[in-house]
This record gives sequence, structure tokens and C-alpha cells, in this order.
Amino acid sequence: MVALNNTKSRGSSTSRRESSSANPAKVLREAGHQTSGLLTQIGKATRETAGDLKQEVLEVTHTAVDTVKEEAQRLLDDQREAVGSKVGKAARLARQFGHALRAVRLDDAAKMTDSAAKRVEKLGDYVKEADVSKVLEDAEEVAREHQALFAGGLFLVGLALARFLKASRETERSARKSRR
Repeated sequence: MVALNNTKSRGSSTSRRESSSANPAKVLREAGHQTSGLLTQIGKATRETAGDLKQEVLEVTHTAVDTVKEEAQRLLDDQREAVGSKVGKAARLARQFGHALRAVRLDDAAKMTDSAAKRVEKLGDYVKEADVSKVLEDAEEVAREHQALFAGGLFLVGLALARFLKASRETERSARKSRR
């Protein structure tokens, strides 16, 4: 019985070999169709995944931008009163300086000082009332309209920052020396 089963199984494997070796072109075509179908499915899945990934990246980006805007607005709100107060002080000082200039009969200089004080007051009001997006829009507009002035202002800010950092470093060094 075992010998009969072995013979049957050999016969069936032989017939499979014969049928597959008898028509290799057909087998290759079938394999090609299967491969083509698989590649099509892989392509569709890849496009779907890429689309999903793109959508997720857009959502994350929008969320991050919204978070940054909200945080900037919160920081502006926190600092708004302090900045407005300082700007108001600067306007009052400019007005006092204008009065002092009038006292020594420098009326033209006093007029310029008063004009500057009015502008500083307007700036203080603007800071107290504006939101972050409005401030950014206005800053972009000013930078576009007055590029040379804006570049010069950035240069001056850079010089002031460098001087501040240098002074801080020197203060830190002298504090270390005094501790020794």
C-alpha cells in the first residue's frame, strides 16, 4: 500500500513537471499578469498613503501655526500694558523736553519734539490695541515701503545688542574676579 501511494505521488509530481515544462510561456505570462496586478495594487496603495501623509502633514502644520500665533498673541497681551506704559513715559519725556526747548527759545526744535511725542503716543495706543497679525502685517508693510530705513534700523539694533552683550560679559568677568 505504501509503495502504491509513493508511486501515485511520484506520478502526480511528474505530471505537474510535465505540464509546467510543457508550457513555460503560459507560466511566464501568468506570473507576469500576477506581478503586474501586484505592482498596480502597490502603486495605488502608495498613492493613497502619500495622499494621507500629505493631509496629515498639512493638518500638523496648520495646528503648529495656530499654536504659534496663539502663543505670540498671549505674549503680546502679557507685555502690552508694560510696553504701552513705557511708550507713554517716552512720550511724556519728549513733551517735557519740548517744553524745555521752548524755555530756551528753540521753538523749531520744540515743534519737532512735540511732533515726535505725538507719534510716540500714537505708537503706544497702537501697541495697546493691536493684535499679533496686525502688528506683523504693519511691520511687513513698513519694511517694504522703507527698506533702507528698515535695514539701517536693524543695523542699529544689532550694534546695540552687541554692545549690550559685551557689557554683560565684562560685568560677568568682574563679578567672577571679585568672588575669587
